[in-house]
Order: sequence, then structure tokens, then C-alpha cells
Amino acid sequence: MNKFVWIKIAETLSSQCNREFSAKNCETKWKSLKRTYKVVLAHNNSTSKNKRQWEFFTSMHILFTKPEINPPATCSSYTGLNIREPRSSIPSTYSETDFQVHRKRKANAAEDRHKDKMARQDKLLALFEKLVDKL
Repeated sequence: MNKFVWIKIAETLSSQCNREFSAKNCETKWKSLKRTYKVVLAHNNSTSKNKRQWEFFTSMHILFTKPEINPPATCSSYTGLNIREPRSSIPSTYSETDFQVHRKRKANAAEDRHKDKMARQDKLLALFEKLVDKL
């Protein structure tokens, strides 16, 4: 993550916990939590009989599970190859208004992606705060 995010997290934690946190401390703690999650996950996925327990595993697992993937094409033996058509195809020759519509559509899509990204960042920050509260 970028440095600004860690500074913001440190400021938020410092104001809520009445204790001084630095951006470097927060980043180091996050890396340690991430490393522990990966170790526990790898151990639990192995064929070992005893599963490791970790109090933050569920919260970290929610953060690190991948969202649904929307593939551009699917193939099965039942239906064959299904190729998804793009939402709108832009002809090779189009007028100035079509270009403006296309530009607005792209700008709106970029804005939607930005809003989604910011929502995920807010969710990450909230979960990180919960983890720190449990400490």
C-alpha cells in the first residue's frame, strides 16, 4: 500500500487509542499479520491432522479471499464455448457526439471503479481498526 494510507491509518489509530502509532509500526504490524495468515492457511491446507487456530484468521480470511471472477469466455462440454459480447461496440466511423458519449461512458466506468476501490479501502481500514481494538 502507499505511504499515505499508512499515515492515515496511524493517525486514526493514534486518535482513537490515545497512544502514538507511526506509519512504519502500522505497516510492520500489517505485514506480520499477513505473514501469519499465510503460514496458518498453508498449514491448514496441508494434509496435517492438527489444524492451527488463530484469533484473527477469520477476519484476515475475509480480506484475502478473492472476489468472484467474471471471465470473458467460458467453456463446458454441455454448452460449448460461450464468448461474452462487449456491452457496446463502437463502430470504426462515428460522429463527434458518439465520441462524446463513448468518452462519458468510459469516464463513468472509471468513476465507478474508483468508488468500488475506495469502498474496499474503507472496509480494509475498518477491519484493520477492529483487529487493533482486539489487541
